[in-house]
Amino acid sequence: MEQNISDDLISSENTSTTTVATVDLQKPESTASGVAITSSQSSDQWGIGPFRFQFRLEKFRPGRDLAVRRFGIAEAAFLLIMAYLASRGLGVIRQTLFNALFGTGPQANAYYAAYRLPDLLFSLIAGGALIQAFVPVFVSYEKEHGESETWRLTSLVFNVSLVALTSLVLIAEFAAPAFVSYWLVPGYTPAEQSLTTSLTRIMLFHTLILGLGTIVTGVLQSKRQFLLPALSIAIYNFALIGGLLVTWMFPKVGIYGPTYGVIVGAACQVLVQIPGLVKQKFRYAFFWDLKNAGLHQVMFLLGPNIVAVGISSIVLVIETAFTSYLPDRASLSAIHNAFMLFDLPAALLGQTLALAALPQLSILNANRHYVDFRHLLFRIVGGAVLISIPVAVLLGIFGKPAIHILFQHGAFTKHSSSLTALALIGYAFGLPGNIASFIFMRSFYALKNAVIPLLTHIFALAAHVGLLIFLLKTLTGEYVILVIPLAAGITGTVEACLLCLLLLWFLSIRMKKARNSPQGYTIISSFDRGDRSMAKQAQKLFRVGAAAHELGLHPMTVRRWVKAGRIQVVQVGREMRIPRSEIERIVGASDERFLVLYGRVSGHGQKDDLETQLERLQAWARTERKGQETLVLSDIGSGLKAGRRHLQRLLKLVCEDKVAEVAITYEDRLTRFGQEFLETLFSCFGVRLTVLEPGEEKTPEQELTDDLLALIASFSGRLYGMRSHKQKELLQCARAVLTSP
Repeated sequence: MEQNISDDLISSENTSTTTVATVDLQKPESTASGVAITSSQSSDQWGIGPFRFQFRLEKFRPGRDLAVRRFGIAEAAFLLIMAYLASRGLGVIRQTLFNALFGTGPQANAYYAAYRLPDLLFSLIAGGALIQAFVPVFVSYEKEHGESETWRLTSLVFNVSLVALTSLVLIAEFAAPAFVSYWLVPGYTPAEQSLTTSLTRIMLFHTLILGLGTIVTGVLQSKRQFLLPALSIAIYNFALIGGLLVTWMFPKVGIYGPTYGVIVGAACQVLVQIPGLVKQKFRYAFFWDLKNAGLHQVMFLLGPNIVAVGISSIVLVIETAFTSYLPDRASLSAIHNAFMLFDLPAALLGQTLALAALPQLSILNANRHYVDFRHLLFRIVGGAVLISIPVAVLLGIFGKPAIHILFQHGAFTKHSSSLTALALIGYAFGLPGNIASFIFMRSFYALKNAVIPLLTHIFALAAHVGLLIFLLKTLTGEYVILVIPLAAGITGTVEACLLCLLLLWFLSIRMKKARNSPQGYTIISSFDRGDRSMAKQAQKLFRVGAAAHELGLHPMTVRRWVKAGRIQVVQVGREMRIPRSEIERIVGASDERFLVLYGRVSGHGQKDDLETQLERLQAWARTERKGQETLVLSDIGSGLKAGRRHLQRLLKLVCEDKVAEVAITYEDRLTRFGQEFLETLFSCFGVRLTVLEPGEEKTPEQELTDDLLALIASFSGRLYGMRSHKQKELLQCARAVLTSP
């Protein structure tokens, strides 16, 4: 919100302006009289009850650095939701075109079935499995080993993944006919199986191309940059729509139009993310070292993760096989369409929140803040489940009319709509459980534990197959299509409950080990009505002076932060100690205090100079302090009695610990006298003073001359006026006397 305040009542010697800006704006703020007031800390919290998260609209202001900005969990989730909505909108257009061209006929069934094997291979090596193993390791590895070694690890993971993908694709090309005929669609006719095999072999290149993009996606997500990975999904749908349009213009192309569209979409999905990687200054190296410790960490998580993701993909193959035996031949296409509609809220509430929270959960795990981890996770899951319940009800009620409007065109008949709507009701039943299961699963990967998700996946696979067999014998007639979605929904809900119990058990074990650790103290944060308390634990404890040196703050600032609860301490006898992990948390956390840009001139005749000062300060801030919230203050007046209300406001903000840095153009812009006192005050509150043009170091005689000239200027200005000829004459005489040999 911006509020304009008139300065008509301000005296001519004390005219001031204030502007709040964000340094990523491309145009400098006007120096016109006005105040732009930022929202208070409480208004930054969005949500209901205990499910509230920090959300700052300023983070979404346009700018050249928007693609590489770092967002909080709620901000990143909102960004991903918007991008996913755009992608799903394009997906609806794509599916509508596909249904109009192919309906639920043999070509459509072959296309859907052919996508299963490439998607399985991609998910195993370069899809969710690799990202979930790579992001936690990338976050911790960059913190421990630095940027250069992290880029080497990234190159190594890319090289190993590419070799593995290439090998699997070559094997799959040879094994495709047998896999399709005996495993994927054994109930199809030989002609349908032959077409499915042909399409599968083409789509396998999709897996190889996306292997490149997965590493880029993992890096950007590790940096909490989610815009380009989300946009890449929309680009993917554009390519598929293009393939369908080719088939529409040239009917002889047939089902091969959207099939080759998949390949083009994969290439576009990689290319759209490259600029983000370039801005990160990624340096690729042809590096091959299978003994690398970072690679071992990734592989340690990737092994069980591959099996778990493989089980999830195998479930799709099993469902396809069961579907091929259903009496209605349109069942597979109907289930595919129903799942696409179900996947929209599942992706918006499950995938986006899990992706947004994974880096932050990984940081909490690295710092051993297990209670904070649990608190944050259950806030995310609770909010997602509460929203998903009414969404599931709406999906079941309005699913049929939505399918009729969106899909019932051309070859997609009324029977196809009824079959799809019935399957959608079954999927809606399991929406809350599937969302919770998805988020709980990713939380285990943030804890660097992939074994428990693997075990729950094995249990879920057995339960899923059992439910398929049971429901296939139980449901008859038109309701037999509910076998597939109901089995998936019940299995997902049971798995979510099991994961929740196992997570609580696992975190309790971690906390007990931390308390009894022989290595010393470890931080365990806890929440009691929003207030943090700390158990006595930290690997290394610092005295206040040493902690202040590590943080680059004055000891008085550290003591004040401790008193305010911003720094948690451990009592050792009568003295307090600050744990290392608490210092790392503060250093790693983003400073939410202002960057203040301050300009000042002596009189109204120098307003052009004031605008020049502020433009230079804002240009510097956009270059050197990207994304930091900025407060621009300016005063007009230099007499000793000049109030300079915005200098007073600056000092008040400093005393309230709301300022991180003050930037000025010249050393005397804050005040002509007492600069040393202000610098001492800033140091006590941990405020950095930056002078863009500090000037040359002066001798004591030169400093005395400048002080005398400043005194004469101030007193003569108050006596005769700053722009009077008498004042200028006095200054010229004084300068001649003081500078003469």
